[in-house]
Amino acid sequence: MNTWYERLGPLDALFLDLEERSAHMHVGAVAVFEGPPPPYRDLLALIEARLERVPRYRQRVMAVPFKQGRPVWIDETQFDLEYHMRRTALPSPGGEAELKKLVGRLFSQALDREKPLWEMWLVEGLGDGRFAVVSKTHHCMLDGVSGVDLATVLMDPEPVHAPPPPAAPWTPRKAPSASASGLSYHRKTPFQAMEPRRPSASPIYKSTRHIRIASSAIRREARSSISRPPTQKTKS
Repeated sequence: MNTWYERLGPLDALFLDLEERSAHMHVGAVAVFEGPPPPYRDLLALIEARLERVPRYRQRVMAVPFKQGRPVWIDETQFDLEYHMRRTALPSPGGEAELKKLVGRLFSQALDREKPLWEMWLVEGLGDGRFAVVSKTHHCMLDGVSGVDLATVLMDPEPVHAPPPPAAPWTPRKAPSASASGLSYHRKTPFQAMEPRRPSASPIYKSTRHIRIASSAIRREARSSISRPPTQKTKS
């Protein structure tokens, strides 16, 4: 059986590299809707029917040993939609303060790198008969040109009352072994394999290198400003 993988681009790989425990790289959104919330199972059926439009949402990141190449996308063989599409409710009175507190807690938690890098929450219990949908997607998954994500394909320009069509069959493709994905990156001559994986002459390499340098400088300045004792002013 043939194997399948797709290597992350330099910028998407950078979004993964820059992520730290205190600096997450996911993109969050909150949409508030009028009316009662849809039944949870109906929402699951709608998402499952449209996942084929965003295949990245059933893929996860696999690292290459010893960082001999950028990470790769592979199909998630144990994909569980109910893990990613969750359901919760706000405590009374279900106002803006309760919603902000919930969203802050959800966005403060990092996405699991062992699974597809997205989550979505159906939030019930909003005041005035409303509900919300909270989405969280890692920056490396988003299409920077068209902005296509799951929340985009879930929306329709006009109300649709018919149930969604059955989801198309989906079978995950076999992933290569971790060692194979690393070797395939340098499938050239032995001397070419020793060259840097992002040539310094590349404009993309230069831009990502500048971002990394700037990010490191900002972090150092932030840490030093926290630990720096206050300046004592002398009176003349």
